[in-house]
Amino acid sequence: MKKKVKIGILIDRNDIDFFSFEIIDWLKKNNKKYKIYFLDQNLKKKNSLKKIISILLKFRFFYLINTLFFKILIFVEKNFFLNNFYKQKIIKKKNFNILRNNFIKLNPIENDSKFFLEFDNSSIVKLKRMNLDLMIRLGSKILKGKILKCSRNGILSLHHGDNQVFRGGPAGFWETYFGINNSGFIIQQLTDKLDAGNVIFRGLFKTEPYFFKNQISLRLRSNYYFKKELENFYVKRKLIFLKKYKVSKKIYKNPNCFQVITYFFRIIYRKIFLMKKIYNWNIGLFKGDIDKIDHKKSIKTIKSNKYFLADPFLYKQAKEYYIFAEKFSYKEKKGKIVVFKYKNNSIEELGTALEEKFHLSFPFIFKFKNKIYLIPDSSSNRDLRLYVSEKFPLKWKLNKIILKKVCAADTLVYKMGKAWQMITNLNPNNTEDLNSELYLFSSSNPIKNKWKLLKDNPSIVNYSNARNGGIIFRDSKIYRVYQKHKFNDYGNSIGIEEIFYKKKNSNYRRNSKLKLKFLKQIRKCHHLNSDGKLSVYDYV
Repeated sequence: MKKKVKIGILIDRNDIDFFSFEIIDWLKKNNKKYKIYFLDQNLKKKNSLKKIISILLKFRFFYLINTLFFKILIFVEKNFFLNNFYKQKIIKKKNFNILRNNFIKLNPIENDSKFFLEFDNSSIVKLKRMNLDLMIRLGSKILKGKILKCSRNGILSLHHGDNQVFRGGPAGFWETYFGINNSGFIIQQLTDKLDAGNVIFRGLFKTEPYFFKNQISLRLRSNYYFKKELENFYVKRKLIFLKKYKVSKKIYKNPNCFQVITYFFRIIYRKIFLMKKIYNWNIGLFKGDIDKIDHKKSIKTIKSNKYFLADPFLYKQAKEYYIFAEKFSYKEKKGKIVVFKYKNNSIEELGTALEEKFHLSFPFIFKFKNKIYLIPDSSSNRDLRLYVSEKFPLKWKLNKIILKKVCAADTLVYKMGKAWQMITNLNPNNTEDLNSELYLFSSSNPIKNKWKLLKDNPSIVNYSNARNGGIIFRDSKIYRVYQKHKFNDYGNSIGIEEIFYKKKNSNYRRNSKLKLKFLKQIRKCHHLNSDGKLSVYDYV
């Protein structure tokens, strides 16, 4: 068995929130791998009244007003915009008994800065004698000076923001304020440069519509990857850094009162005009390859105010083409899988292929050993299902549950090399967003054998291109269609990546040669499927 990793955790002893506690609790549960020491930053908590008096004496009225407005913003969002799941994550934890073991008090050097923190020589000597493998920053303030080099591998920290765009804070605010598509995070080894350390992991999630929800989502979901990197460190005993990249020069701070007022107006506008907008999706079919699609010449399904049609997949059987698609009923508020037949340049609806008590969509269909199988999106039922055709195309029965107790969306299966591979959109935290992470599984037999989750998963952690949007088989190559989303605007457009085989994994290469000219003819599209002869897509 490997030697335990010695980790020092920098904390503010009397102010530990849920997210910091979650990491501490995980380390304690993995005590066969990690030996942890609690390092109290020993910060003196100022009395609120004394703090206000100090601000007034220094004639910092504007600062006081800005702080007050920001506190009001947090109060409003916490009490009126958060659901119970997120509210449970913001309960403060104080004076935990778990901190009694291996507890070490450090001595901060007094200074006038509200932001920066250094420690005296006695603290530095004490830390170096501990011979720590790694330190973790879970406390407040920006660490400076000799403490950055007091362990063999420095200090590991989370920054909740994409440092190519946002350095500083508050976490999750400016992305919502400006309506940015992605809210990022980095896991970094701290240096003297604020939010510009040596990065070992970065990811991009969906920006939530409200600031405080966005902040909680960022902190909750990034913790999963922080723990994952600690697991990697236990195995490899070193940090693997990403290539250096340019970071933003601007450092953001808390919003002033005018920006808070502007933010409230933007929230009201979005809530009235954008969030309740419902798009009536429809299906288009074009006789030709994807780069030749002309929407004006496409055959379209009939629009209805009772339902929409989306997520179409082609399947050729006995020289005839069928289209499997989602049909979402506005009245029932759920989708089912319907089948169309393409014949004589027209589309005819044959009927319902699959309907459950829960929502179904994205009916990916494939053949294996002369049998036809279908994997729909059944994420609303928290599972991933495989159906087999009993009488094509309308009669299907459940073959097996591939994955249980998971939210898995928009699953694709294909053969790559000698193995079968499955890519699906999962959220390891089981929260609402299924658009930011793509997972890769492999199996020698897609029906009988279990699907094995490959290493280095998720293969993508990026809201810009993680969500599957169809598949294309062209010139003996496989292309993955991915969805492009905008802020608070699902399924805005699509892009294409070639799937190629490398070291037992699928990798993705953006394809700039395949031009989708038809996208300029429609408002929105989030799905495309083609075999080179026929192409089918959804649109608004």
